[in-house]
Amino acid sequence: IEILNAQNSKPVGTLNNLTATTSIRELKKKIYGIKKSLYPERQAIRLEPKGKTLKDNDTLKDLGLKNGTKLYVKDLGPQIGWNTVFWLSMQVHY
Repeated sequence: IEILNAQNSKPVGTLNNLTATTSIRELKKKIYGIKKSLYPERQAIRLEPKGKTLKDNDTLKDLGLKNGTKLYVKDLGPQIGWNTVFWLSMQVHY
C-alpha cells in the first residue's frame, strides 16, 4: 500500500507485508515507523486526499483494500485529551 501526503500527494512511503486483518491503527504505527514526525495519534488516514477519515478499528478487508492501493495521511497537529479541555474550561469559569 502506497502512503501519500493528503495535502500535496507526495509519497510518504510504501507499506508491505500487510494482511487482510491489518487495522488502520496498525497502519498508523507502521507509518510512524517510516516517518517519525507523524505520530499515530496525529494521523488521519483517508481513501482520498479530502475524503472521510477512516476508523482505527477498520481492517484492510473491511475497506476492500488490496495491493497497489493508495492511502492518504494528514497530520492533524498536536492533540489534547478531553480531560484537558474540560479542566481548562473549568479554570476559565472561576
